[in-house]
Amino acid sequence: MHPVPLLPPWLLESINDVVQKQSIYSNPLVKKLFVHYKGQGKVNVRATPLLRVLGFCKPTNDGGLTGILHDQDHKILVTFDRSCIEDFEVKHLRRLTHKTVESIFLVERANLRFITILELRDKFGQLPGLKIEPGLGILILEIFKVQWFTKQQISVAAKEDAMLPYIYNDEEYIAMCKENPDLGDLTKSIRHLEGGIMSEDEV
Repeated sequence: MHPVPLLPPWLLESINDVVQKQSIYSNPLVKKLFVHYKGQGKVNVRATPLLRVLGFCKPTNDGGLTGILHDQDHKILVTFDRSCIEDFEVKHLRRLTHKTVESIFLVERANLRFITILELRDKFGQLPGLKIEPGLGILILEIFKVQWFTKQQISVAAKEDAMLPYIYNDEEYIAMCKENPDLGDLTKSIRHLEGGIMSEDEV
């Protein structure tokens, strides 16, 4: 549990509401508009979708950006698409990355999507501390619109941020998203060839 009091623990329960184990490798887009916030009390996830920014990773080829955000209990990997970045920068007259690390975003619209190990490496680069079990599906948030909920950068001891686990290491997440490979299934076989299975040491 993270010490920042404003953050509700909504990610894992909300993912559990929409993930069906059999869909993991058939369609990477798990839920379009997984988050759709229309105002106070008008949201389709378990709580107000607040996430604190831990850091940004890499720009994407289509003008977007990747990063690491967290709720009260877990870190998760995210992408911000180009329109999200442009909307934020027009509204706030600053770059999305300018003094926003450690502040809190309100996610207004986001998809939930599985990515492969190859996509993970390409989009996010090296991520110290991230361990992925063999056969585990990797879910990310594709964020299309955010509000800057707290402009204040809320700092805590570095060890508190470091100790917060990735959602991918939670036992409940692993039970939901770990594949039991059946190499006779063509779809799953293709997934293996695309790099969907790896050891922890390969991240």
